[in-house]
Amino acid sequence: MAWDDTKSPGDLIASSDYNSGVTDQKTRGVPQTDNKRGSNCTGSSPDSNRTLTLDNATIKSTGIVVIKNGTGLHETADYTVTSNVITFLSSVWDTDYIGVIYFT
Repeated sequence: MAWDDTKSPGDLIASSDYNSGVTDQKTRGVPQTDNKRGSNCTGSSPDSNRTLTLDNATIKSTGIVVIKNGTGLHETADYTVTSNVITFLSSVWDTDYIGVIYFT
């Protein structure tokens, strides 16, 4: 979609612009956010291989973001995802903050 100089922030959205967003949402899904603590994981603090089950049972595998204590983690290096369960490959303390952004 090209930038349209004739529009301002208060203008109505054209149906063609709106429909492109709907198509994108159908492809990617609806964004969800889970904010948890390490104490929500299985296992004992500070073990590795602790798992966290996300609130939604069905997630799309593309576009998942996992953040621990403000630092983005890398899939396969720091965690794995199977269905709606994240397995952390490094230590997770009960006091750690864990944020997950994903699509359903």
